[in-house]
Amino acid sequence: MCILFIANNVRPEYPLIVAANRDEFFARPSRAAHFWEDIPDILAGRDEQAGGSWLGVNCQGQFAAVTNFRMPSKHSNDARSRGDLVAGFLAADQQQKFVQNLDSSYTEYNPFNLVTGDSNNLTVFSSEAPGFKKLKAGCHPISNGLPDDHWPKMSRGTAALRAYLKHAPEVDASYLAGLLRDSTRAPINELPNTGIGNESEHALSSIFIDTLDFGAGEYGTRTSTVLLFNHKEIRFHEYNYQAGGVLIGQQEFRLTLETDA
Repeated sequence: MCILFIANNVRPEYPLIVAANRDEFFARPSRAAHFWEDIPDILAGRDEQAGGSWLGVNCQGQFAAVTNFRMPSKHSNDARSRGDLVAGFLAADQQQKFVQNLDSSYTEYNPFNLVTGDSNNLTVFSSEAPGFKKLKAGCHPISNGLPDDHWPKMSRGTAALRAYLKHAPEVDASYLAGLLRDSTRAPINELPNTGIGNESEHALSSIFIDTLDFGAGEYGTRTSTVLLFNHKEIRFHEYNYQAGGVLIGQQEFRLTLETDA
């Protein structure tokens, strides 16, 4: 997962809205969103190479998503899969224990940002600025730098989401999915410097990435997800793509939330 746009308590009918793109090598094996056979409470896509996920929810209404932090100098081939963070949070019986463990174990992973919580309390943990930080009401982007960075695609998508939610009479998941298809690249002079060079920075500067060849294979946006949370259910919309930005499948789930009542 490479970028999320989050609307936290912006619309009363949907206190939490998430629109996100997962960018990955097309050859990496993965499954579209489903209820996991081994952990039936989890609804998420699954990385079949390492077993974790980039984004998902559970039947208790909790949400988790991870993005890689673009810092090649700190990358280790021996690190644990960051997808384990999503699965670990969604499967944890005691979320507080997960939080406590992450405070001491985050160095076992390559750099990341992890968003966790529900429609009442949403937090972000960055391995490069450790500690859980609560997201305030409003629209927020999370990408491949620090959560408060202002990369062009972060600002562009946030502005589009904010404008849409301000004026739209109803929230339309397909419209939000369209916002995630923005392939506009940033001007060279506005690019961040993450250590990968201007050519690669420019290729990765759009919200939606059609297809890039990084030598290790074709890479691009493989999945767009739109989540709409209300107090009774989660509407989970997923759109899957092949190389070239070709839509190859879409699905919708309506997950009724479990309550103690």
